[in-house]
Amino acid sequence: MLFAVYKGKKYEVISRRPNQTHIISPTPAPGLELVEGGFGSKKLTMYQRVCTDDELDNFYSEEIYLLYRGRYYKKVGYVKVINDIFYYTLISSDEVDRKENGFEVIDFRWYEKMVSESEIEGAKIIREPYPVEPFINQPSEEEIIDKAELHQWVLDNPVSAELLYYKD
Repeated sequence: MLFAVYKGKKYEVISRRPNQTHIISPTPAPGLELVEGGFGSKKLTMYQRVCTDDELDNFYSEEIYLLYRGRYYKKVGYVKVINDIFYYTLISSDEVDRKENGFEVIDFRWYEKMVSESEIEGAKIIREPYPVEPFINQPSEEEIIDKAELHQWVLDNPVSAELLYYKD
């Protein structure tokens, strides 16, 4: 996912053109305007702003890797919350994962597995600068999150984690 930092706060980026970055937030913030009539097909309440590059403090991509059975796997799709338990979908291109770790085939040489939060040993968040000036020279960041803190990190970062609640 792409994120921008505007006035010190992190926002989701939904589009980018030369010197124009469209950011959104589900909560009001200084400099953002309410989207009249709602946002998207579900008409969600959303706040937006189209920023120029010089208005942004940072612009980066963020990927989440989950530690499962001693190895980091990329998280794909939503973190599904079913009966208050988080479930993560992991992806791999290693045949060993299919044979030994119960991953299922989703495409040629691509495998995935959904695991509950109790099976996850920790996480690593990697932030890479967006490859355009003035952001390209920003440092890459790596944040390690231990198992005890992961649940709260997901709750505190629902957009980054792509949190999705299912109702029974």
